[in-house]
Amino acid sequence: NATTVSRTFIESSAYSTIRGSVTLIALPSTCGFTHIAIYQRNGVIYRKLTANDGGTWGSEGTVWDFSAGSLINPTGANGGEMVHAILDRWHRIVLATSARASSGSSAGEETLRFATSSDYGVNWDTNGDVGYEISGSDGEWYPTLVETDDGNLVVVSISILGGGSTVLRQLTDAQTLDSW
Repeated sequence: NATTVSRTFIESSAYSTIRGSVTLIALPSTCGFTHIAIYQRNGVIYRKLTANDGGTWGSEGTVWDFSAGSLINPTGANGGEMVHAILDRWHRIVLATSARASSGSSAGEETLRFATSSDYGVNWDTNGDVGYEISGSDGEWYPTLVETDDGNLVVVSISILGGGSTVLRQLTDAQTLDSW
């Protein structure tokens, strides 16, 4: 029998600007937390941790501030709203989102990027807030990460330039997070 429990982890009206998705991940009991919630608001990706199954939530921590690097949160109605993360078999949290370059040769292009945490969401590797590129093509949104039985990571996204087609990318070496 399933039980539905409703708990609020964001209690202020200042949080009314949360857009898109919220990812909730169950964490191993040995790490000191039971769950992490990851969400995006105003171009910043945040996380909150709980040690008691959501009874209370810790303070908000910044995962990725797009304004701090050479990326901007897309301003389109659909862009940058989807934040998806998983806890992989190496106990890393891998987070994927879409972002638009604000400068350089790819300025204005929207690509999929990822960041990682190897300590259950306390600290994050965002590559200097630029992230690590998953796709080099413009116009990919709504990333979803999946880990296969053999430990590889696959990202599924929608390509708006491909007429709304679905794009699959598999990570060549999921343990080192090298070569999407």
